[in-house]
Amino acid sequence: MFVSNFVLVISALIYGAAANPYQLHPTVNSGSSLEAFEAAEYKLAWLIDSKNYTAFGEVLTNDVVYDSTDLGAYGGRSEGLEQTVAAIRSASAGARVSHIVTNSLVFDAITPTKWRTDTYITWSHWVEDALDDITKTFRIFYRCDDIWVLQNGAWKLQYSKVYNMGYGAEAPFYGKKS
Repeated sequence: MFVSNFVLVISALIYGAAANPYQLHPTVNSGSSLEAFEAAEYKLAWLIDSKNYTAFGEVLTNDVVYDSTDLGAYGGRSEGLEQTVAAIRSASAGARVSHIVTNSLVFDAITPTKWRTDTYITWSHWVEDALDDITKTFRIFYRCDDIWVLQNGAWKLQYSKVYNMGYGAEAPFYGKKS
């Protein structure tokens, strides 16, 4: 009885480890795929906010599709790395921006190197001389339904569908700047 229970426990541990993609495929830049994925999400936000447009290939695939049409005038759809970087550059032009990644969940490990994820983001966009103009200074809360893939040891965004979580953009300033 003891031997059979021991074999069952060992078998379950082996099967569990084999079925867990978070531990199976560590990348060069982290101890686990989950940590590396989270770091890639944060890095993407940082690259946007720091306007480091030449490094987007580190976190976006060459065939990336980014669809933020649900954001109306504040969004759009881009296909491919070059078009996506151009759209990000255009959206950030002349503004200070902040993307705060709040909640992230791996919905489905489609394969150990391709994950469907859900991420909530707060996007703030400020234009110094237009704090009262909601087309230039605004805050939007949105959710991304994404596909991330592991390429050459790095997690990269391959597809993103953005959903507006509010009624529209918020005006973050009420009154005069102090």
